Amino acid sequence: MNLFATIGIIIIIGILILLIVPWRIRLNGWVDDQEGVAYSASLDWGLIVITVTKTMGRALELSILGLPIAHFSEFPKATKKKQKKKKKSSLAKAGVMKSHHQTIRHILGRTARAVILKGHLKGRIGLPDPADTALIDFFLRLVSQPSERFKLALTCVYDEEVVYIHANLRATLIIGNLLLAAGMLLLERQTRMMLRDFRHA
Repeated sequence: MNLFATIGIIIIIGILILLIVPWRIRLNGWVDDQEGVAYSASLDWGLIVITVTKTMGRALELSILGLPIAHFSEFPKATKKKQKKKKKSSLAKAGVMKSHHQTIRHILGRTARAVILKGHLKGRIGLPDPADTALIDFFLRLVSQPSERFKLALTCVYDEEVVYIHANLRATLIIGNLLLAAGMLLLERQTRMMLRDFRHA
């Protein structure tokens, strides 16, 4: 067996491991229009083989087998020139979502089956533009409860401007399952029609 064949086999085995070994995502935090934002998040692969942790106000931490290896400070945001873009109509998007609500339910159901989701997402949302609030409200009605282990309790209000969201999420996902689900969905004509309509909304 020559060197190139050995390298190829190693690469293939590495890709298969990445596709099969599960990733775990944990997020805990809240968004409050009065008190601001606070959060802590972590991503680990292979239980504790590789772990990335980020807490608000602290540097990003990389650990291998539970041992801290490196810390990364937040990168400065690059300044971009402001470009005037045509604001897409929320009502047009809501119309697309309404006409393709069965397809959206199907996509969300397929994705929920590919991801093990636990925790809760709750709060109250009231945006300055009632059309934007209505769009979020319509989407939440489509989502319903994605899992028995995950509670979704977001309420949209129209009589005041308020944003309070508390999230406690724990998700386990396998990249191979997600790629397979995404590929199967893109093969469906209804999904492609919905994406086309969103692009033109």
